[in-house]
Amino acid sequence: MGKLAARSLRYRIGGFTATFLALLIGATLVMACGGLMETGIRNVAPPERLVGADLLITGDRTHEVATGKKHKKKTALPERVPLPAALVDKARAVPGVRSATGERTFDAAVLGDAEVKAQAHGWESAALTPYGLTAGSEPVTRNDVVLDAATARRAGATTGDRIRIAAHGSAATYTVSGIARARAAVPQATLFFSTAEAARLSGRPETVADIAVTLAPGAQLDAVRKGMGEALAGNPVTLLSGDDRGAVE
Repeated sequence: MGKLAARSLRYRIGGFTATFLALLIGATLVMACGGLMETGIRNVAPPERLVGADLLITGDRTHEVATGKKHKKKTALPERVPLPAALVDKARAVPGVRSATGERTFDAAVLGDAEVKAQAHGWESAALTPYGLTAGSEPVTRNDVVLDAATARRAGATTGDRIRIAAHGSAATYTVSGIARARAAVPQATLFFSTAEAARLSGRPETVADIAVTLAPGAQLDAVRKGMGEALAGNPVTLLSGDDRGAVE
């Protein structure tokens, strides 16, 4: 049979080549799709700046769209959904919770010869990585700002310097009160303002971007998660733990 097939190829070389190429391309596509599916199932973005939080509470980013009389489809929204700041106290009151931090997160830029785009937060968020001061002091007044070490180096700034920072559609001059370094690697350029100034610059002081929760010693995550769901019932929130926390960043 093998010899007969080999002899017949002399008269069907075109068809054989086309069939072989079609099978090769088809097999390649199947393997590529399988690889993409496997990556989508297994690939996660572990938390970096929020690695110190045991549980993260975010606004529900899904939206239901009617696709028929009895059918609805959920669509994921790309933007953040803010949470009422009043939920922070409710989260803090759940048994087993050591701390609940309402985060302000907004875009900012250090202006100058070397403009540095960054994410800005209130200083209370620094403990979630954690960030520790390597020079200077924490921001206290509305004119203070703390830069992470990499951002300070790129901007050529050190403690005591006056720098221009743009945020929420305006720019102002701030004093670099301190330089901070993260215990874990955080590639995102980061700035920290005082709590009051971060609330003002976020544009919506009555809301927070997310709520970062840490557990008391001996508390069980599943029990706290259940209690959190009951305490925040009626509010469209999503509870994230483990590597799912990285999605918030």
